[in-house]
Amino acid sequence: ARLQLGYLQLSAQDQRAVQTLEAAVNSASASRSALGAAKVYLALALDAEDRRGAGPGNMGRPGRRAEQVIREGLSLHKNLQCVWQEVERGTCDRPVAAVQRLRGICDLDLTSLQARHLLQLLYRASGRTDLPGTGWGTPLNEGASSRPGSVSLPPSRMACAGFGDGATPSTGTPVLRMRSGS
Repeated sequence: ARLQLGYLQLSAQDQRAVQTLEAAVNSASASRSALGAAKVYLALALDAEDRRGAGPGNMGRPGRRAEQVIREGLSLHKNLQCVWQEVERGTCDRPVAAVQRLRGICDLDLTSLQARHLLQLLYRASGRTDLPGTGWGTPLNEGASSRPGSVSLPPSRMACAGFGDGATPSTGTPVLRMRSGS
């Protein structure tokens, strides 16, 4: 319940998201995947807070705590690890494709804006400065889109884990399934 509340607060840019998500992270009953998701959301909330100039990370280097928490979340969330490895290998060579892959993670709900922010945070946390493409602006800048935080394509919910149970759509094409990290 705390994870859901924290996500809703994060989505509403409510500053209480950090507190709620920290409580979710400290919950002993959370599964590995839920804990990973909580840390991802917490990192996004911390980074957004830092960008607004209100966060604890502004002592010293802004975003330092967010980068640490996103690395912890990445180590716990197997589906995110899989997608991030694809991005690092260059499989998703365009930011829009990487954003769609992030949005397609079945146990990590992300808007287009959050996925874009997460991609930038992952690049920063890994020390990479080679984010492909230009015109990204800040993660909190919603740009000129007709719908805030939107990207025109829906998320692709394909799996990194390999083929699923062999089910195929009417076209006969194998369906990839997302495997839970828990």
